[in-house]
Amino acid sequence: MLSLSAYGDGGALPLQAEINPYERAAIDEFVRTENDLFGKVIVALSVMACEVRFLTNEARLRFLDPLLHYSDEFVDCSPNLSIGRFLSFLQELSNFKTRCKEVILLFIRQLDALGERESGIGAVPFLLGCLSELFVCLIAADGIVRANNTLREHWNGYRASISACVHSPVASTKLNISNGEVKEVDGFLVGIEKAVLSGTIFTDCIQDVGKTVVGKKVLEHIAAAISATGTEIEATQDPTRIGYRVVGAGAFLILHTTLSRTAVDKKLLRIFLDLCRLNPVTPLWRNVSISPADSILQLIPDSMKHVDRKQLQTIPPAKEGILQARIAGMPKDVAAFKTDAMDWVERMQTLATESEPVISDECAAFLRNGLLLARKVQNYVMQTFHYHSVLLKPISRTVLQHLGVMLEILVVLKGCVDRYGLAVCQLSERVKDFFASRIHMACYNLEKRLALEKRGNFGAVDQVDSLTALKVLQQAVATGPLTEERLVVLRVCFGICLATKRWPSEEIAFVLSAIPVIKDLCSFQKSFRIACDVSIFYWNRMVLRPYLEEVYQNPIQAARLTVLLAAFETSAAGLHAARHETSSVLLKNYRTVIMGEVKEYILDPLCKDIETNLRLLVHSHLSLPDRNPFESAVRDLRMFTSLGPIYFLGQCVSVRDYVEKYLDRTFYDLTTVALHDWKTYDEMRSLAFHLYGLNVIQAHLPNQTVEQGADILEIMRNINSFVTSYTYNLNNQVFVERSSNNKHLNTIGIRHVANSLRTHGIGVMNTTVNYTYQFLRKNFNIFSQFMFDEQIKSRLIKDIKLFRELKQTDAMARYPFEKAEKFNKGIRTLGVTPDGLTKLDQFRLLITHIGKPVVIAIYLGDALILYLLVLLRLSVCLSVCLFVC
Repeated sequence: MLSLSAYGDGGALPLQAEINPYERAAIDEFVRTENDLFGKVIVALSVMACEVRFLTNEARLRFLDPLLHYSDEFVDCSPNLSIGRFLSFLQELSNFKTRCKEVILLFIRQLDALGERESGIGAVPFLLGCLSELFVCLIAADGIVRANNTLREHWNGYRASISACVHSPVASTKLNISNGEVKEVDGFLVGIEKAVLSGTIFTDCIQDVGKTVVGKKVLEHIAAAISATGTEIEATQDPTRIGYRVVGAGAFLILHTTLSRTAVDKKLLRIFLDLCRLNPVTPLWRNVSISPADSILQLIPDSMKHVDRKQLQTIPPAKEGILQARIAGMPKDVAAFKTDAMDWVERMQTLATESEPVISDECAAFLRNGLLLARKVQNYVMQTFHYHSVLLKPISRTVLQHLGVMLEILVVLKGCVDRYGLAVCQLSERVKDFFASRIHMACYNLEKRLALEKRGNFGAVDQVDSLTALKVLQQAVATGPLTEERLVVLRVCFGICLATKRWPSEEIAFVLSAIPVIKDLCSFQKSFRIACDVSIFYWNRMVLRPYLEEVYQNPIQAARLTVLLAAFETSAAGLHAARHETSSVLLKNYRTVIMGEVKEYILDPLCKDIETNLRLLVHSHLSLPDRNPFESAVRDLRMFTSLGPIYFLGQCVSVRDYVEKYLDRTFYDLTTVALHDWKTYDEMRSLAFHLYGLNVIQAHLPNQTVEQGADILEIMRNINSFVTSYTYNLNNQVFVERSSNNKHLNTIGIRHVANSLRTHGIGVMNTTVNYTYQFLRKNFNIFSQFMFDEQIKSRLIKDIKLFRELKQTDAMARYPFEKAEKFNKGIRTLGVTPDGLTKLDQFRLLITHIGKPVVIAIYLGDALILYLLVLLRLSVCLSVCLFVC
């Protein structure tokens, strides 16, 4: 099982190192050539491509995530406050839309002007590729806005509140703003809603471009880009680019129809629908996906009049077929991904430990294969979720298990790159320089070849332009770090050179393969981090529950818990870009939800099962159900307690400490309830240490209570029960409980009475004396009635007369035993209670009942003396302290 244990624990990763090339030089500073006119063309095309790429990156980094994460989940504020915080972002998005309109319009005009210069046509495919990525981002933004019902509901509520203020001067007065300012705010909201929240950002940009008149060359370039999309998809090794190219082709189809001011081209429409049949569902950004055929056709006027119905009807079955084929082949694909990932990780460990690794094509292929593997796995996971979502089909538990394995693969690959970050930086830089020098050498050889050729079959202008592009390409590669701008210049110049068709085929093939390698290696760690992005699981958090249940049922997979939490922590990275609520609040609430799931399905069941196992082992001598390991699986729960600390969004959770605290609390509480079971829980502590490695703290509770005892007020209020339930021990001078249902007998002594006196104060003495007096008065009344009973009194008078006669003859005479025995027998003839007690026995009990309250009163006096002595001691100590101070 893949594990992060070898690649650093979450939250305890080693020191990271990352290289991102940067320079302050502008493009026109390193594009220097004697051919000033064509040099300006290269600069203009490069700057235009860089601007489009900048807008694309800005859309992905600044605008898509805040739109996507706007919801009422994990927030602590009201909807109106959320929209109020979100207004500044919507204004920025509106400004971004305006900027995109300007850049796209300038882009189309530059392409139109480029038709006059045949040499620059070779750069058009690359430029259109940059534009298609921007179009995809705009379409993704529209899709997010249209699908975000929460944003629309909150916005409508906010608009209604502002409209109420507009029509109610009293409300605006309470807010300390004028009615005119409220109207300005309302007008601002109307503009924002029309520009952004209508979900027409892409459409508005295209419509503005459609007002421009362009030549046929531009339309031909766009049509060629659409036609070449299928070939590019077949040639690409990056699966994440396929969906972008399909949606980009659809955007170009809309652009072509808008610029041509005619009906949609049927040939291009058929090409696009063929692409949609092969890729019916396309992920755009994180959990956002579209069906290109449905989404693009809605934006083309009268598209249904020109579409081939039969071709369109083949797309829905294609979705079903692709999903079924993916589910059927998932076990085989996951096994292949897992094998490739483990091989790549092992190879990375070897390279990281080598002092001087050999730089070659194989080394470059190794680095890029890891990146492509991560992208394949990520695309596989995203498409699986998206196809199930679009087709409204539940995800089976088997598919979830395979998705969990692929999730672990992405986390392990990222963990490997993070652990060996310094080695990866050095290796990628050396490989990049190796390929850059080879490209420079190829360009130098071609430059010499073109300079020696005659102008007979090769136009003078084309030859000069090709030589200029070659020189600029060499300057971009050799005179500075390979930044994003230099890579753009490289791609533009290479396209121009390629259009001349003067390069040898082997050199063309090498440069074509080297440029993507250099592009990936220039920011390898950043690209790898994007490729290992698992944010799709943020919107599919419900899969965490079956993952946790599976892990708990199979303790041998306990190491997966760390991987799963690391993945779900990474999936919430987009919350840092949220604008409707502070990221700290969102992350805190998200952490509470995820850790609640972990406690419910891992920690709490683990605590209960460990406690149950300990109890069964301690009471194994009793008659217990048979636990046959061959009939019911025996789980080794020690795999969980041996896990290291788990870090999740700044919170450290130790499974071992959690279980230890649970057992500490449980053992202590149960020991206080039944003190006689202290030995049982001591054995359970010992077993917990030997079986699970748990250090449970000793409770250190006594096996009996000797201090507090019964309360004096409770004794007095229930004095009848007290005198019958307690007996007095003359030797120890304490009251001992006669019998009890528990395994211990309660006792009452002078110290217990003193404790009650400290608790209630000296005023309790009056209550005690009062209750004692009332009880004694009633019992002395019974005593008198017994003594004056005729049957008792007559016998006593007869015996005392005999005793006095004996005393006259013998001063040392004692009452004869025979007379006493005869007296008892005579008393027994008067009657016996059901308990076998005679009247004399009852009289004896009455005397003890009279004596017990008297002893309590004596205790109270002694306790008062003890209490006063303690107060005196405290007063002396306080006086000494005050004197010292």
